[in-house]
Amino acid sequence: MAARRSMITFATDPETKERIRSYAEAAGVDVSTYIVAAVGAAMAHDDQVARTFAPPDDLIAATEAESSTVAAVNAALLEDAIKCRKSASFLGWLAEGGLPDLTGPVDHPPSQQGGARWTGT
Repeated sequence: MAARRSMITFATDPETKERIRSYAEAAGVDVSTYIVAAVGAAMAHDDQVARTFAPPDDLIAATEAESSTVAAVNAALLEDAIKCRKSASFLGWLAEGGLPDLTGPVDHPPSQQGGARWTGT
């Protein structure tokens, strides 16, 4: 039983059509067989190119992924470093007396008429 076949139609200029026909004739096959063989050879070449460049492409993709991961980690480390510097700066400011002593006695302004009065209790 013959293999099931499907048709593909394409258009070309008369000169290319004649050239394909003459190459097929020189190869001793019909035009369809010649075109299928030529397309098969082109696809095999494309597959070989893909196999050749797949490892470098995979390496590039992996490097780019690692690079973005490294960048994210670096950004987080930088953010932590900035927070530590701000904290150290603030603590240094406090140590140098940046805030008034809030633990001693408090002077209360005289109460205004009708206002609430703090009793300290």
